[in-house]
Order: sequence, then structure tokens, then C-alpha cells
Amino acid sequence: ALLQIHRRQQAEEENVLYRAVIEALPDCLNVKDPAGRFLAVNPATAKLMRAGSPSEMIGKTDFDYYPTDIAARLLADERDTLLAGTPRIIEQQVAFEDGSGAWLSTLKAPLIDHDGRMLGLITHNRDITENKQLADELTVTRRRLDDALGNMIDGLAMFDATGTILICNRRYAALFPKTADLRHAGSHFADIMRQAIIRGEEVVPPHNVERWVAERCAGLRIAGERTFRLNDGRWLMARTQLAADGGSVVVVSDITVRRRTEEDLAEAVHLLQEMATTDALTGLANRRTFDQTLEREIIEHRRDGRQMSLLLADVDRFKAFNG
Repeated sequence: ALLQIHRRQQAEEENVLYRAVIEALPDCLNVKDPAGRFLAVNPATAKLMRAGSPSEMIGKTDFDYYPTDIAARLLADERDTLLAGTPRIIEQQVAFEDGSGAWLSTLKAPLIDHDGRMLGLITHNRDITENKQLADELTVTRRRLDDALGNMIDGLAMFDATGTILICNRRYAALFPKTADLRHAGSHFADIMRQAIIRGEEVVPPHNVERWVAERCAGLRIAGERTFRLNDGRWLMARTQLAADGGSVVVVSDITVRRRTEEDLAEAVHLLQEMATTDALTGLANRRTFDQTLEREIIEHRRDGRQMSLLLADVDRFKAFNG
């Protein structure tokens, strides 16, 4: 008799302990019979279900708290779990009678006694509404970022500290048609540069190829601008910004038109200088050049303390030279 009393006291103490643990759980935990009626409910479940208290829910079903279609779906899931006899985890969106809703990550597990009898179902619900909202916001942000990158007129690539591409837009690959298939996330810049040599995409010195590759890779760790020419004649400019984690962001622009305009302008300036300092008839330096040269020589000789002589000659019958 004393042994039975001791065992009963021990069971009661364990029951109190288990109940305290269940009631203290921040996640929802409840037990239902095979018909879907609540047998045990913790406070978190009552809060989620908008019930006044856990005791109020005993004997009720999901039909008392959810719209009919949702309650019917939940009951069907529970019957499938009981029929399979194995636990399952599902994510589900629910709406309550008061119009509010939530996303739940739900573990459903059959409750079976020592004799193998099906007593009901244990359900553990975790409210993941906030996580779902964050995931949706992240999806929207990524879509906007993809749209922004996709509509850029410049190429953009982000590299990690090792020189591996993290992200890049379509324009970045399009600027390098011969190595476009390699310019994607996961590719290493050194491997791309070696293929650019093999495929004849970039203008590379004939010697010290690996040194050239190393210098190009080192450029990812130096902030600034760099221009380079491709074998198809185009000029590109790469602008590098360093990231706090040791990586870098590189924006590549096609500056071929600008480069050619600058070259044409430089050629025009040179031609104007020649026209301003050369006699059009003889092709010799004109009086303007003479005056500028004389002034420069006088200044230099005065600075150095040297003497200077000037010889002027008059050429007779100059027309013979013009002919």
C-alpha cells in the first residue's frame, strides 16, 4: 500500500511538472481526440486561437474558432496524419472568425498508448507570421534589385575577398561576349581572365601572362578607375569600390564613343596647332613660331647666364622657293 501511495505521489509530482513545462511553452501545444475535440490546451494555444482561457477550449473543435473551410481543411490534415500513423510538419495559413490571420508551422503527431491504441493527436504550432512577412519583403526587395540591375546601362559585378563573383547583372556579361558564359555568380576572376586570353578577348602583353592575370586580380582590391581595350576595338572603363568585408563592387562602362571623340578632339587640336605655327605655302615654321621660340630661348639664356646670337638673312628672289 505504501508503495502504491508513493508511486501515486510521484506520478502527481511528475504530472504537475509536465503541466508547468507545457504551460510555460511560448509555442502552441494541444491534444485532440480522434474526432478533433480539444483534450488539453496550453495558454499559448488559447492566445493564438483568440480564446478566453485554455479551459474554455476543452471539448471544442477548430470549427468553433476558424471559418468552416479552414476548419474542414485542418480536420482533413489531422485525419490523414492519424491514418498514416506518423508525424508530419506542414506550413499553413489560417484565418480566424474575427478576421485576423496567421502563418503556422505545425507538427502533427499521433498520440498512441502502450497498447498501440490511437488516443488522438498532439499538435505543436509555431507562429511564423513575422518570418513569412520578412521573407515576402525580402522577395520583393530582391525582385526590385534584380529589376534595377537588369535595367542598368552599365555592367555591375560584386566580388568577395577571394575574387569570386557574388552577383552580377546581364549587362556585365554582355560587355564581354567571348567570356559571357563565365561571368556569373560562383566564377573566379582569375579563371575568367585566363579564358579571356585563350579566347582572344583582351589585349594582353605577349610575356608574363600570369603576372598580368595577378595584376588584374589585384585591381579588385584597389579603389579607383581603370580603362582597357578589348581585341574587338572597344574601350571599357572599370570603376572599383571596396566593400567592408574585403570584397569589391565593380561597375564597367563602354566608353568607346567617348574615347574616339577624345582622340578625334586631340587630333583636331594638334592640327590647329600645326596650322597656327606653320606657313601653309612652304610648310615651314611661321613668324608666330619664330616669336615664341625666340622668347623661350631668351628666357633660358638669361636664366643660365649664357650669351645668345641671332642671325637674320634676307633671301632674294623668294618666288623661286615658292615654286
